[in-house]
Amino acid sequence: MYKNNGVNADKLRARTKRQVIKTICDDLVKIIDAGIASANDNGFHSHRAELPTMFNIIGMDLKDAQIVIYSELIRIYDDKQLDVTIEFGDNITYLYIQWQSSLTQDERVARLQLIRDHMRPKNK
Repeated sequence: MYKNNGVNADKLRARTKRQVIKTICDDLVKIIDAGIASANDNGFHSHRAELPTMFNIIGMDLKDAQIVIYSELIRIYDDKQLDVTIEFGDNITYLYIQWQSSLTQDERVARLQLIRDHMRPKNK
């Protein structure tokens, strides 16, 4: 019996959705990354990005589209080792991103040790 495992309508729709989601996320990441870089250049250690609330993904319910896009953005910035939180307002959504702007404890210990190793003895 012949079984066709090739292209069908469901596979095509799923592929199209994945491509649209990737494009939306890539575009948002470019905008958010530019905001993060600007904030960092200006001495800040956090950035608030306003996210769109409407997504036009054919065949996907708006709430599902929001869940997919927002969760993907959170995953992307988690993977970049940034602190990420999301806030939902009545008609607005924000992604908050923070990063370490001071020394970590390990860096602090290492630098203090370097200073100690190079201190001149006090004259008595």
